[in-house]
Amino acid sequence: MDIEKLTEIGKSLGLGGENLIKFIQEERDVQNQIRIEQQKIEREKRAHEREMKAEEKEILDKQLELVAMEKEKSDSRQSQGEVNISGGTSHAYRAKAPKLPHFNEGTDDLDAYLQRFERYSRNQGWDRKEWATNLSALLHGKALNIYSRMPFEESGDYDTLKAALLKGFQLTDTGFRDQFRSARPVQGETAQQFAVRLRNFLTRWVDMVGIKKTYDELVDLMLREQFLESVNLELRLFLKERKPKNLEAMATFADQYADAHGSEFGNQS
Repeated sequence: MDIEKLTEIGKSLGLGGENLIKFIQEERDVQNQIRIEQQKIEREKRAHEREMKAEEKEILDKQLELVAMEKEKSDSRQSQGEVNISGGTSHAYRAKAPKLPHFNEGTDDLDAYLQRFERYSRNQGWDRKEWATNLSALLHGKALNIYSRMPFEESGDYDTLKAALLKGFQLTDTGFRDQFRSARPVQGETAQQFAVRLRNFLTRWVDMVGIKKTYDELVDLMLREQFLESVNLELRLFLKERKPKNLEAMATFADQYADAHGSEFGNQS
């Protein structure tokens, strides 16, 4: 604040002469001290951010180095060995397994990409213990960032890595359910292709919910979904937070909610 403004403030407080000069000086000293403290805080903040970025980069570099080493070992193990040619002559040659295209979050659907990767891995006869390492070498952008932030002991397990990626890209049971319900044929898609896509959405929804693919459990899932659609938003959120495993448990929670709120269940819709 400039001297003129401080002078106006001092005079408005009834100050004059030496008292006014003293007031202005003290206010300027306070403002300078505040400015110095703010600059110090900003410097410390920038230094902390640089340290964090350097630490993250170091961790990522180490993980990428490990991925590259594991990938090289995997390729070496999967190289073709000796091939016997008729006539008894033995020829040895090495050929690396074909590479899948890297995951591109701008154009690829993560769930479809993971299914393709799993199918390819099985066809190649890869040990499942190597899947996470092989997949990590194909990740870019956000997907690679999710992998790099996982604890080291978890990043080597494919199922754990897959779950983290799906969650990071918000591919949850709710997401697949919504895709199943809202799916419509797209231009250039045949009826057979649309049927396959619908089946995939339903299958992935059931997989993410974590129920068995039996008639009774599928019926219970459909009943729970319809139950949720039939009640108001507050009760729906209450039930979703408790994640009831079956319709009976959901109904019990709903009655408890009604009792706690002094209302009738029939008035919750």
